[in-house]
Amino acid sequence: MNTEQSQLIVNVFFALTFLVMVGTSTTLFHYLKCHEFIVPDADGGGTRRFLFKDYSIDCDSARYKAYVPFVMLMMLIYPFGIPFLYYNALFAFKDTLSNQAAVDREAANGYPTIGHLKFLFLSYRPETFYFEAVDCGRRLTLASAVGVLDADSAAAPVLGLLICFVFNYVFTEVSPYKKPEDNDLAVVLAKSLTMIYLSALMIKTGATDPDSAAFGLMMVGVMMTGPVAIAVQNTIDKVKKFVEKVKSIAERILGMVPKEKLLAMAEKAKEAKEKAEKLKAKADEAKRAASDIVPNVTLSSGDGEPNAEGKAEGESKGGSVEQI
Repeated sequence: MNTEQSQLIVNVFFALTFLVMVGTSTTLFHYLKCHEFIVPDADGGGTRRFLFKDYSIDCDSARYKAYVPFVMLMMLIYPFGIPFLYYNALFAFKDTLSNQAAVDREAANGYPTIGHLKFLFLSYRPETFYFEAVDCGRRLTLASAVGVLDADSAAAPVLGLLICFVFNYVFTEVSPYKKPEDNDLAVVLAKSLTMIYLSALMIKTGATDPDSAAFGLMMVGVMMTGPVAIAVQNTIDKVKKFVEKVKSIAERILGMVPKEKLLAMAEKAKEAKEKAEKLKAKADEAKRAASDIVPNVTLSSGDGEPNAEGKAEGESKGGSVEQI
C-alpha cells in the first residue's frame, strides 16, 4: 500500500467518524435520560423511571443497568474520544499546519506528510488549523448534551443561547475559515440558531403563545434563514466562477496576439487620432479664414455666378466678386 492509498483510507476514516459522531453521541446521552412517573397508591405507590426515548424500557430493570457500563465506554469513544483524536492528530503536525508557507510546500508536493489530515484542516486558516476539534465540541453540546436536560425547564434553551453567543463572537471576530464567504455563512447560521433557542426560551417561560400566527411566521422565517443563506452563497459562488471563466477566456484570446503587436497597434491608433485632430484643426482654421474674406457671398444654384444681392454687397465692400 502506497502513501496516497493510506492517506485516502485515513481521510475516509475521519469522514466516517465525523458523520456518525453527533448521531451516535445523541443516542448515548439519551440512554441516560429517564422519565420519572408517580405510581398511584392503588398500584403500590412510589415512583418508576422509564427511558425517555422508549417507555418500554424500565430504567430500574436489570437489563437497563447491564448496558450502562457499555454506554459509558462508548461515550468515552464517541463524544469525547473523536474530538480528542482530531485534536491530537492535528497538533502532531502543528509546526506545519500553522505555517502557510509550509502548507503551500506540502500542497506543491502532493501533501506527503499531512495528506491524511486534509479533511480536518483544509477549510481553515493556518492560525485556526485546530478548529475542527473545537467545532465538534460545539455541535456535540448543542445537538446532544442540550437534549439531555429537562424538557420542562428553561435550562436547555438557556445553555443553547450561551453556546450560541460564544460562537457568534468566535465566527465574527476569529473568522476561522479560509474563505470569507464561509465565515459569513457561519455567522448567518449561528445567528439563526441563536434565534431558534431564543424562541424556545420564550415558549418555556410563557413569554409568547406558540400557537399564534405571528409567532409561527417568525419561526418559519428563522428556520428559512439558513437554507436561504446557503442558496444565496451557492449562487454567488457560481456567478464568481462564471466571471472567472469569462475572464480566463478573454485572457487566452488576448494572449494569442503578441504583446509587441498590441503595443504597436495602440501606438498607431494614437498617431492616427493625433493626425485626425490636426486635420480637423486646420479645417476649422480654413473655414474661419474663408468666412472672414467672403462673409456674405452666396452662390446661385444655376450657373455658379453670384446673385444680385451677393454682388451688390460685394461691390459695396470695395469691389465686385470678380475683383476679389
